[in-house]
Amino acid sequence: MQKLFKWITGAVLLALLTACGAAQDTQTIQVKDAWVRAMSVQMGVEPETPQGEADHAAEMNMSFSSAAYMRISNRGKKADRLLRASTPVAETVGLHETTLNGDVMSMQPVNYIEIPANGQVELKPGGLHLMLAGLKQDLNPGDRVPLQLVFENAGTIKIEAEVRAP
Repeated sequence: MQKLFKWITGAVLLALLTACGAAQDTQTIQVKDAWVRAMSVQMGVEPETPQGEADHAAEMNMSFSSAAYMRISNRGKKADRLLRASTPVAETVGLHETTLNGDVMSMQPVNYIEIPANGQVELKPGGLHLMLAGLKQDLNPGDRVPLQLVFENAGTIKIEAEVRAP
């Protein structure tokens, strides 16, 4: 009876370990080489600053922004979309694309970033990226920035991106 119990317990443990390993293998979206551009911001306003100047300083702090870059791979048989992102170090995170029209470089928001089935997309300077607007703190080289990425099919994925000098 004890041998049967040990055999059943071992079989159940093996099945659980196999299931856990299989669950990890089915993760279709993978994010690699995530990094954020370093940025220094002046936090806070001196207490003696008149109200009008304090409002202007607050607006200036909101104007400080950085960008996040990464490689997003989709190992699935179905395309997925990055719908939005967030981080505690910025007021907002937008999905953006930089384009070159003739000699003019411009940046515009995009509604989503498509990650093709069995493919990958690289978010990089001069292309698709995440715009971190209204920075709440300095981003110094070597720091780690938590990012939460929300995908249409894969759901929410939390990552950390290293801060790097441009």
